[in-house]
Amino acid sequence: MNEFCMFFEEALQVAIKGETDAFETYYNGMKKVDNKAAKVFLKELAKDELEHKYKLELALLDDEAIEELGDGKIPEGFSIAEFLADSKKIDSSSTLQDIYAYAISSEKKAIKFYTNLMNSCKGSKMEYLFEKLRDEEKKHLDKLEREYEETFMQEN
Repeated sequence: MNEFCMFFEEALQVAIKGETDAFETYYNGMKKVDNKAAKVFLKELAKDELEHKYKLELALLDDEAIEELGDGKIPEGFSIAEFLADSKKIDSSSTLQDIYAYAISSEKKAIKFYTNLMNSCKGSKMEYLFEKLRDEEKKHLDKLEREYEETFMQEN
C-alpha cells in the first residue's frame, strides 16, 4: 500500500467536500445565469451532487453503504468529454451548452482524481472505495454525455 493512501473516514471527507463544492458551484451558477433552460439544468446538477454527498455521508455511518456507490455497469466507448475543451466558469451569459460542457469537464476531473487515489491505494480497502467513487462519477459523466448528444448533436 502506498504511503499516500488515506484512512477511510478521511477519504470520505475529501469526497464529501468535493460533492459540496460541486453543489455550491451549480447552485451559485443557477443564481447567476440568465438562460432559463440553463437555470433548470443547474438545479438538476445541484440535486445530483446532494444525492452523491448523502450517499457518502451514509458511508461514514456504515461502511457497507459503499455498496450503494457506483452500482451497475459502466458504459464504455465514445466520450464527448475527450472532444470538449475545458470550459469557462459559469457566469450570467452561460448557455445550456456551456453548462453541459462545464459539468462534463468537472466529471472528467473527478474521475481522474478518484482514479489517482485508487491507484495510490492498491491492495487496500481504500482502493475499493475510490474505485466505487470513480465508477459513480463515470455513470454521471455517461448520463451527461448522452444528454449532450441528444440535445446538441441531433442530425437534421
